[in-house]
Amino acid sequence: MMLMISPEDFRQLSPACQQELLRLLTREPPQAKAPQTFDDAPPAWEEDEYLAEEEPSYASDASEPVTEAAVRSNMPDVAEGASKQVLDISVATARELIANISDKSLSVLTQFANGQPVAQTSLIGANAPYRDLNELKRSLVGAVNRRLRTVTDNRAAVLFASSRDRQRIHITARSAASLRQAMQLPEPLPEFSFVDTTGNALVYTHAAAQAMAQRLNNAWKHMALRPLDARLHLLPAQIYQFLMEHGFTLCCGKPIADEDGLNHHYTWDHNALLPTDILPLIDPQGNIRLSTDDGTLRLRVFVRHPDHAQALATLTPI
Repeated sequence: MMLMISPEDFRQLSPACQQELLRLLTREPPQAKAPQTFDDAPPAWEEDEYLAEEEPSYASDASEPVTEAAVRSNMPDVAEGASKQVLDISVATARELIANISDKSLSVLTQFANGQPVAQTSLIGANAPYRDLNELKRSLVGAVNRRLRTVTDNRAAVLFASSRDRQRIHITARSAASLRQAMQLPEPLPEFSFVDTTGNALVYTHAAAQAMAQRLNNAWKHMALRPLDARLHLLPAQIYQFLMEHGFTLCCGKPIADEDGLNHHYTWDHNALLPTDILPLIDPQGNIRLSTDDGTLRLRVFVRHPDHAQALATLTPI
C-alpha cells in the first residue's frame, strides 16, 4: 500500500507527527523523548500571549471585537500568524463555552463577568488562583480560548484582551453581559456619585456618602433584573424603579457647571419628590429633559432614602 501526502497535508499534521515521518524517511534513530514540562511550547497557532493587545481606551470595545454573525459568515481557517479576533459572544455561546471548562476557570471567569479589567496581580501569586504568568496563560486564558475556538469554529478567536502595559486583562462588555446571564450572576451594582443636601459633590470617602453607598449595596442584593434586549447594561429608568421599590425616593436637580465645565453642584428643592410616572422620561444618561420657553431644561435624577437624609446619589454616566 502506498500513502501519498501532499505538502498541504504535511503542514496540517502535528509537529510530533511531522518529526516522526521525517525520521522514517531519513532513517534517523529515534531520540529519547524528554519529559513534558509546564513550559513546553503550545501548538504553532497558539504561539502568542493568548491575548489580543487592546487600543489605549476602554471606552468602546477597543480591541475591535468581532460579532459571531461575522465569524460564522467567514469560516475558512485563519492563516498562521493572523491577527487574533476578540469576540463579542452571545448568551448561547457563553453557555456552550462554560459547559466544558474546569471549575477553577469557571470560578475565575466570574471576575471578568462584571465587565471591568482584572489586574494580573490579583490572578498570580501565593494567594491567587495561579502561581505564575505561564500557569495563568495555559490554565485559564489558553484553555478558555481553545474552548471558544471549538465552539465558534474560528481558530483566531480569543475572549481576552490585555492592556497595553500587559498588567490588566479584560473581555468585552457584550461578552461580560452574556457571561453574567449564562452563569446566572447578578448585574453588578452601577457606579454612583454623591451630593449633600445643598447639592454640593461629596467625595466617596465622606461618611455620608459611605452610608448612602451601603444602603444602595444592601438594596442591590435583591436585584434580579437583566438589561433589555440588545443592551449591555440596565437602563437608569430600570435602576431607579428598582430602588423606588426598595424604599428610595426620586428627586432632581439642575446641574451648575464649574469653571472646569464639570457638574459638581446642583440647585434644587430636594424635598420635592418626583412621582413614579416620571420614570419613562428618564433618558439613558440618567437625565430628564423638559421643554421650556427658554429651551430644553436638563435635570439630573437623584435618589434619597428617608432614613439617611445627609446624602443623595445619582448614577455616574457610563
